[in-house]
Amino acid sequence: MENMVKKTISNIAWLVLIACSLPLSVNAEQDKPPETSYDGLVMVKQSKSSVVYSKADADFSEYDKILLLPSEVAFKKNWRRDYNRSQISTVDRVRESDVTRIKSRVAKLFDETFSDELSSIEGFTLVTEPVPNALILRPSVLDLDVNAPDINSMNRSRVYTRTAGQGTLLLEVYDAVSGEILARVVDVRQTRDNGFHSWASKPRNNADAKALVRKWASKLSSKLLEIHQP
Repeated sequence: MENMVKKTISNIAWLVLIACSLPLSVNAEQDKPPETSYDGLVMVKQSKSSVVYSKADADFSEYDKILLLPSEVAFKKNWRRDYNRSQISTVDRVRESDVTRIKSRVAKLFDETFSDELSSIEGFTLVTEPVPNALILRPSVLDLDVNAPDINSMNRSRVYTRTAGQGTLLLEVYDAVSGEILARVVDVRQTRDNGFHSWASKPRNNADAKALVRKWASKLSSKLLEIHQP
């Protein structure tokens, strides 16, 4: 158990290092993520908003099944505190119950969207337990930053924003039988930018969040289809 805790702490610390490097600042060399991860994965792709690591000798063509684990959601550090400081009225402040509810809703949206997208990939079958020739996908949404959260408030004032918010996708891929990690993806995205401030209504926020998750899921399904080829 102690080793597992240490590994989890190392994983989080390493991810923070990567996520803080995206997008890259002017000093690109200084902010560039490491070529090799703490657990031996090699960087195979990097852009201003994402980085992909993979096991050097991994052969993904042998896999034809996917086990999708429930997603985990975490807000940006001090998000609630910083948001509440900007609110004049106490009725507009985010409560712990609001945080729990939003996290649960985002996780449900993520799981449903990814499951729907992955189930349609030709050549792959979704499974519910570890079996041979299966990939385990463990997704997390980190650094969630919501500009106009849907809270239980009687205040009917309107909030105007350019985007609903942003988040960081952490996706880890494992061999289902051995449990060996094969790949890791870190991708920082924000929801659609309208180019101007508009009313951050609940329907708009939900639609923008769903579009962002669908984009992540679509990119993943396209990549799985590509690497499935020998």
